Amino acid sequence: MASSNYFSTLMLGIAVLVCIIIMKLDYVYTVDDEGLPKGKSMQDQVSKIPNIQKKPDFNYQGNLDFPYAYVDLFRERNENNYDELSSIKEWKPKDPPKDNSSFRDFFSNPIYRELSENEMLISKDSSGTPIVNIEEYRNVIYNKSYSNESHRWEEEIAPFVWRFKGQKPTNDTITILPRKESAVILILVRNSELKEMIYTMERFERSFNSRYNYPYVFLNDVPFNFKFISNILKYTSSNVSFGLVPKAHWSIPPNINDSILKQSLQQLKMNGVAYGDSQSYRHMCRFYSGFFYKHPLLQQFEYYWRIEPDVDYFCEINYDPFSFMKKNNKLYSFVISIKELPTTIYSLWKNTLLYGTTHNVTSYMLDFFASKNGNYNLCHFWSNFEIASFGFYRTKEYQSYFDFLDKTGNFFYERWGDAPVHSLAAGLFLKPSQIHFFNDIGYRHDDFYHCPNQKPFLSSQSDKLDSIPSEKLLVNESDEEIITESRDKSHSDSIRDEYNNISKEELECPSNVCKCPLNAFVIDDVSFSCLPKYKKYKSTIWTPDVFRKKLDDHIKNNHFKYPDMLHVFVDQRKWRDYTIY
Repeated sequence: MASSNYFSTLMLGIAVLVCIIIMKLDYVYTVDDEGLPKGKSMQDQVSKIPNIQKKPDFNYQGNLDFPYAYVDLFRERNENNYDELSSIKEWKPKDPPKDNSSFRDFFSNPIYRELSENEMLISKDSSGTPIVNIEEYRNVIYNKSYSNESHRWEEEIAPFVWRFKGQKPTNDTITILPRKESAVILILVRNSELKEMIYTMERFERSFNSRYNYPYVFLNDVPFNFKFISNILKYTSSNVSFGLVPKAHWSIPPNINDSILKQSLQQLKMNGVAYGDSQSYRHMCRFYSGFFYKHPLLQQFEYYWRIEPDVDYFCEINYDPFSFMKKNNKLYSFVISIKELPTTIYSLWKNTLLYGTTHNVTSYMLDFFASKNGNYNLCHFWSNFEIASFGFYRTKEYQSYFDFLDKTGNFFYERWGDAPVHSLAAGLFLKPSQIHFFNDIGYRHDDFYHCPNQKPFLSSQSDKLDSIPSEKLLVNESDEEIITESRDKSHSDSIRDEYNNISKEELECPSNVCKCPLNAFVIDDVSFSCLPKYKKYKSTIWTPDVFRKKLDDHIKNNHFKYPDMLHVFVDQRKWRDYTIY
């Protein structure tokens, strides 16, 4: 009997110990519905989140008139005084599943019907009239005939567009310079990327926009939620608009064969291609290749500056790049130029040469992208940073080129990116003098850095052939210290901290106007960088005859055939990852 009691007690003790371990593991490793790890307290959960203070007090008047939103842009920071992102309880939807084919039907989705019931986000139609019944509104626009597609897009997204007017910062040390150009800061971002977007905005505002207050336009393939909107407004004193991508610009076009697409996604994934099986990534690339410049919220602007979540800007930009672009007739600009992954763009070069041949194009820049044997050298300008003219994309020539590419279906069958498409279009239609390399802007995307090659590298030194307006360098005197977010330290995070921990005195010292991390992976001169070639490039004219010869040479010089999607699908064979370059 004693042995039996001892055994029972032992088993009970083991069971209790197992339960404690399970509870501990669940306590440490589970996450809440915001994707944050469950820990000892909300303080632990938000330790990776930038300093979010009290939600802004703003009087929302509707989606046509900008209400005022109080923003203390350069507030005093205290890393021990985090507010809780999840403290906003008014409205807390979850993003619909990306794999659900019906998630684009916002009007019938109860999650987005709740948006119209939020007192802060009153839905209105394109004329400014409040929408009483959003389902009735849906039926009207879906059954309405439009002579103008842009009008259809405007009415479709109207219930999910919100505009907010900024307010001059109360910090007297910030000097707002006159905004000279019709320009916008453009961001395509998901609700789930709030933390990364705040990270970018803090650095972008500090480096440039706090002094010029250019407006922001945020776009999303699903409606922005209240949490995202209310927190973004805390980080800028500029006007901010939040909009939706029209359904037609984020859908699989009718010429795409679903079966072949499915097989293509599987094959690219099997070959280890980045985003090989991602439809949403393909939608993003196609949107940025042929639709973003048509968006209703962007029609009033002449220039845009594209920024993305989780990027760094290291330099004080003490002049207006938009004014520089306009004054010097620059239509496209970049800071990083590297080689593209050949597995994503098998036939892009061939189709570009074919377009030039069939449309009698005369090019002054495309030779920059060509290798000696007539193939694509894979060079392209990274589009995650680009300042450009909308006028370039709105030309008949660019639209014709995009339509030509889109008909091939290879934005989906392959995985054409918007960066090589923008780059090759610039090569087709622009002269070298219309393209600018902003050497004086320090920038990081992922683990790749561009840093000016001098300290300080002032804007007037960036191009001996161009004159950049010389304006007084402004430094925010209220920042005693830039405190980086507390988060798990990767190599890139540690490098980033070297920049973030700059004292007030260092910021005021001209020699530290542009301070990149000491151990940053600067890619300007690495083997896969195209900057050395760009700096030495001399324009070579390609006539239609040259295009024809280059196309013939390109086809003859390929050792392997282009992957034929239909052939691969029918035979069910592995698509071997042959490079044709």
